[in-house]
Amino acid sequence: MAQYLLVDVGNSRISAAIAVEGAIVSSWHHPTRRAYEAAKEIVARAGGGKVVISSVVPHATEILQRVCRQSHLDSYFIGQRERQLLPGFYSSIGMDRVAGAIAAVRLYADAGSCRQPVAVIDAGTATTLTSLSADGAFAGGYITLGLESALEALAGKTGQLPRLAMEELTSACLDPAFETAASMIAGVVSAQIATVERWLVTSRRRLGQPTLAVLTGGWSRLIAQHTGCVDIVDPHLTLKGLYLIAAEAEDQEDRD
Repeated sequence: MAQYLLVDVGNSRISAAIAVEGAIVSSWHHPTRRAYEAAKEIVARAGGGKVVISSVVPHATEILQRVCRQSHLDSYFIGQRERQLLPGFYSSIGMDRVAGAIAAVRLYADAGSCRQPVAVIDAGTATTLTSLSADGAFAGGYITLGLESALEALAGKTGQLPRLAMEELTSACLDPAFETAASMIAGVVSAQIATVERWLVTSRRRLGQPTLAVLTGGWSRLIAQHTGCVDIVDPHLTLKGLYLIAAEAEDQEDRD
C-alpha cells in the first residue's frame, strides 16, 4: 500500500500525519520551535514512504530538509510550482493555504453534480479565509490574528491583563463575564466568530452563488461549536491537500 508522511509546518506547530492510500490513519503535532525533535520523529515514523512537506517557517524548513537528506528519505517539498495548480494565487501566498484550497476544491466543491464556489477558513496562529470561484480560481482572501495570537497580544500590550493558558479556550463561554480571564476568552472567541461570519457574508455575496464554507485548523472545532455558518469542519484539510498534490505529481511522473 502507498504510504505518505505528510508534514505542515505552521508558525506555532508542526502537524504531521500518515496517509495510506489517501486515508489519514494517524496524526500528531510538535511545537514549531522544536523543529529538530519533529524532524527526528518524522524520520522514525516514515516507514520507507514518501515524506511530503509544506512550510511557512524558513528556519524549520532548513532543519527538516537537512534531517531528511541525512536520513536518505524520499522527500517532496511543496513550493512555487504548486501555486499554479489552481489559477490566480499571488506569489507570496502561504503553501498551507494553497494545499487547503486544493483539498477543499477536490474533496468537497467537486462532490456534487456541479462544482460550487468554496471559502476555506483556516483557524490557526493566524485566521485566514481563501475564496475560490466555481471554476477553481482564487477569488481573494482575508488574514487576521488567530485566537491564541489575539490572547497573547492582549496580555503583551496591556499592563494588567494576564497571560492565559491556551487550554482555557477550549471551554469558552460567550456570555458576558464577571472576571478578567473569562472576559478575555469570551471577547476573543466572540470576536473571532464574528469576523469569520462577516467574512463569509462578504465572500458569498461577491461570488454570487451558494458557497461552501470549509473550516480547518487547530481552533476549527472550537469555532464550529459556536457558529452555524460553516458547512464542513475538517481539521486535516491542509494535510489532505499535501497528499493530493504529491499523489498527482507522482502520477504525472509515472505518465511521463
